[in-house]
Amino acid sequence: MTTKDMSRIKLPAFIYDSPVTWWLTCDSIFSTYRIKNGTEKYNHLIANLPADVTSKLIHVLNTDVEEAADVAVLICISA
Repeated sequence: MTTKDMSRIKLPAFIYDSPVTWWLTCDSIFSTYRIKNGTEKYNHLIANLPADVTSKLIHVLNTDVEEAADVAVLICISA
């Protein structure tokens, strides 16, 4: 899927009470659209997080994408 096509994918609002549910729902949406590129998934997920969540992830967002993706999952789970 091209970057242009990614703009058509709408992810649900972040679920503060259950970040894991939000993460799994987003992953299911990516699977439905056959998006397999980890960097595209990561960027789309981060772009859809609320500002108060991304502010908690700023140290993660400044690292390499592959490393940051794993850490971001853990932080969202513990948020």
